[in-house]
Amino acid sequence: MEFHTLQTASSLNLIPLEAGLLHHSKLSENTSSQNILNMLTSLMHSLPTTEILDNALVSIRGLWNRNQETTRHGGYVRLEKEKRKTLVLDMDETLIHSKLQEDPDSPAPLKINVPFDNTDCIYYVYDRPHVYDFLATVAQWYDLVIFTASISDYADPVIDWLENEVRARYPSTEPVIKARYYRQHCTYYNGIYTKDLSQIEYDLRDVALLDNSEFSFLINPENAIPIRSWTHDDDQDPALQDLLAFLNALSHVEDVRSVLGLRLNQECL
Repeated sequence: MEFHTLQTASSLNLIPLEAGLLHHSKLSENTSSQNILNMLTSLMHSLPTTEILDNALVSIRGLWNRNQETTRHGGYVRLEKEKRKTLVLDMDETLIHSKLQEDPDSPAPLKINVPFDNTDCIYYVYDRPHVYDFLATVAQWYDLVIFTASISDYADPVIDWLENEVRARYPSTEPVIKARYYRQHCTYYNGIYTKDLSQIEYDLRDVALLDNSEFSFLINPENAIPIRSWTHDDDQDPALQDLLAFLNALSHVEDVRSVLGLRLNQECL
């Protein structure tokens, strides 16, 4: 549960995993990463606002599946990354959801006490489906940063838990989360907390923000990756898993805004 009450202004309606480019007539075994990105850009230019990211995901998901299957055999589809970018992740309703009351039929994997007005508030924290696989995978392509509008007394135990769970499942000597930003790092604007990404990465060509709240994108809208809010309402939620193909491709563009900014261009039409 985020300490503020902002709700997302829009959401993604993602398309089933079996959709993809496996049968796309323009693809061949020697399709280059640049061709894939050109096709992605073309799709995002041509589709209505509400379908832009959905169809971008569909357009590269099949390639992602083929790459995963063939790369260990010296496969023909490889997206070679030249420069590591930063992926900034919101926490509540994006990676996890927490409540003040535990679901009787669903024990919370994490319980934390947070002091508030001389009392202890107990939060019951639930992990979004596929969150550990998601973090372990995207950490191979990006430097990961958590940026939450919550206070550190609440956020740090949650982030520590996510970090430990990922490293337990995927042993590594490297930390998964490289940095943490909290409410005090947010910009308070017209009664809401928004996020200025220039605090994290001066060069905005190399940073993207994944967040369920459109208000978080007010300062850097061209760096936004919206995701539907998750409130422990779907134990099969595919949203994080479905973003992997898109994030893999995005990690190779020279300027993330050249892709993510197209969403804004469509909204102005």
